[in-house]
Amino acid sequence: MKPSRAIEYILSEYDHKIFNEYRKVEALFMDLCIEPKYTQEVNALLVAAKMRVPNELLKKSEVDELRELALIKKMIEDYGIKSELAFEAIFTWSDAIYGDTTHKKLGSTLQDLKKHAAKGDMNKQFELGKAYLKGSILFEGTEESIEKDEAKAFELFMLAAKTDHVEAKNYLGYCYDQGIGVTKDSKKAKDFYQQSAKQGSLNALYNIANCYEYGIGVAQNESKAFEHYKKLYKKGYVEAAYKLAWFYENGISIDEDKKHALDLYREAGEKGSSQAQYYLGQCYQHPSHGEPNIEEAKRWYYLAAKNHHPKAKLHLSQL
Repeated sequence: MKPSRAIEYILSEYDHKIFNEYRKVEALFMDLCIEPKYTQEVNALLVAAKMRVPNELLKKSEVDELRELALIKKMIEDYGIKSELAFEAIFTWSDAIYGDTTHKKLGSTLQDLKKHAAKGDMNKQFELGKAYLKGSILFEGTEESIEKDEAKAFELFMLAAKTDHVEAKNYLGYCYDQGIGVTKDSKKAKDFYQQSAKQGSLNALYNIANCYEYGIGVAQNESKAFEHYKKLYKKGYVEAAYKLAWFYENGISIDEDKKHALDLYREAGEKGSSQAQYYLGQCYQHPSHGEPNIEEAKRWYYLAAKNHHPKAKLHLSQL
């Protein structure tokens, strides 16, 4: 089946508004077919089309609406396509339908960012640093790949920090913490985290809590870590709920309370924590008591996968 025919087949199943996006999606498919490395993904998309993937899946709804996942997995396997690739392709397809697939002039945007960074714009220096660190740049709502360069990222964070950019200091702490673009130095990591936190960065405060939890650049002190996580939780910092759940579940610096831990995991998961979502998927797939709840496991794995958790897609494809 040619790409354009596959798209026509899929779009004919949905409403007129989506059908009007035909040419945009066709261009995307053609681009995919040009690159040999995407052959399996394209094939997986065609399989998904033939199976008439439910509209709820393409609209990124809750997984409890995705009752056909088991059938999708089976039919993909029948076609000899790895499930992981198929799920990745379905997610890609979802983005293609509901995202902006028009041609983007990324090069000129990147050059513009470099130009302003060179002129001393600390915000542009920070944004460019993040782009080099990740190997991608957020462009018109979409992550576009660029060449990764950790040394350049570190230099740009340092430039931005010298003009008092709060989050740049936090990122410098992270670079020293992980040895990214610079020799690893836990003490300097903690110092930069503290500078950023004093200026109001909740991300830096979270990293300081991690320092106390794991003894990074400071003597390990789980009680201090717990207090920092509590402070962050009260400020609405989502990942702090996940951390507190872990402390309550394991009785770290607080009396063990597994029920409260589960409530916190759920709260964090519902608010978008991929770590909590993945953990809940594990809990429902492999409960310590009672029978597994595969539908709930699927729901949480799916949410974690959409949040780019590295292991969630694999677990989802195996259910």
